[in-house]
Amino acid sequence: MKKLSRFGLAMAMLMSLTALGAGTVFADATHDSGDKVDSDTIRLNWTGNGVSNGQFEQKCGENADPGHLGFENGATADDYMLWIFNTDGGGTTGAVTITVNGTTYSGANDGHQIVTPSYDPTTLDAHTNFVVDETGNGAWILTISHGCGNGTVEDQFVPPTGEIGGPCADPAYYGIFDNTGGSDLVKFRLRWYNKLGLNTAVKWVPAGAMYTTWQHWAKPGTKVTLSYKDPNTGVWVLLDKLTAAKGSYPACDVKPGWNTPS
Repeated sequence: MKKLSRFGLAMAMLMSLTALGAGTVFADATHDSGDKVDSDTIRLNWTGNGVSNGQFEQKCGENADPGHLGFENGATADDYMLWIFNTDGGGTTGAVTITVNGTTYSGANDGHQIVTPSYDPTTLDAHTNFVVDETGNGAWILTISHGCGNGTVEDQFVPPTGEIGGPCADPAYYGIFDNTGGSDLVKFRLRWYNKLGLNTAVKWVPAGAMYTTWQHWAKPGTKVTLSYKDPNTGVWVLLDKLTAAKGSYPACDVKPGWNTPS
């Protein structure tokens, strides 16, 4: 009877431990942005939120907006990133930090907003560390709201300018593809309609250069447009647009090619 009691006790303890092990879920201390966090989660990895086509939204110089924190951690109006840490109704205790490419930064408040210097988002590795107070709904997110620099000021794309000249003669129009103040090789496009339909003149213009197209007759009442293709987004950006006029006009003394029109 005594041996049976000891055996029964041992079996009871084994069954209890087995049940405890089966019912215990060990939470993960690290999650990716957008995952459900646990009460013992201490790290949230940035997974690209706020970056599109390799860039984040640019607000530089007079348009710079570091949020209510102002510039901190060595950031400036031309070199910063504003990080937003959304806890989805939850909260943290103590300091919240963000580590960007191996450098750790802290915020002036509870860490829901942190301003850091700018980094190239295509080579960015970032995460935030914290102590959970309440998980809230749990889908916590780390995102780049906006900033300036994408790593260096020199890397910023400076858009070109351009305009449509005319009407000339019967009436004709030409495009001025002005990339003299631009920063990249850019593709320009002049479009107009004649009796045969839509026509297009396209030219790649290097940074620092200007190109003037030939004059082209446009059917009165139709649209003439001049655009460039953004090298970062691949989207055509409209620079100038007008409606072709009707009638006869003085000739335009314009030399086409790589020159500045007179």
